[in-house]
Amino acid sequence: MNSEVLKALSKDDLVALILAQQVQIEAQAVQIGALTARIAELETRLDTPRKTPDNSSTPPSKGQKPNRPERPKKPRRGRPGVTRALAVHPDRVIEAMLDACPHCEHALGPADQPDIHAYDHIDLPPISPVVTRINRHRGVCPCCRKRVSAASACLPRRQRGSSLARRSGQGCAR
Repeated sequence: MNSEVLKALSKDDLVALILAQQVQIEAQAVQIGALTARIAELETRLDTPRKTPDNSSTPPSKGQKPNRPERPKKPRRGRPGVTRALAVHPDRVIEAMLDACPHCEHALGPADQPDIHAYDHIDLPPISPVVTRINRHRGVCPCCRKRVSAASACLPRRQRGSSLARRSGQGCAR
């Protein structure tokens, strides 16, 4: 506020203004006291040594690493010019050519793309199960009237009869 505005105020307005300023000054004094105490606390904390693996229970991996001189990075050892040989008779050949430049959309023809980078993309066929259906014929012997069925010799061992029949000597001879 400038002095002309203050001169224009009445005595009651000036008293109210001074009281409001006094409340604000007291609030600021309380805040300054709290901040001064906080600064003193932080300064005492600065005097204590930092926690390291040597003086506390922090793990060694959290400790300060020693300053080591920076070593130049070793270049990667590659194998230039070594690639898988191309298949002699591929099943499919795809000629991948651009119709237009991806940057400026200029039309391109085969004469503009003479270089070829060839590689084989090898896909393994999907694995599918081999399903064999076995029809075992059975019937009744006309002579002895007992039930008979075809031999199970073509079945894999784990599918022939129960384990109880194998232990007792019954079942397939194989």
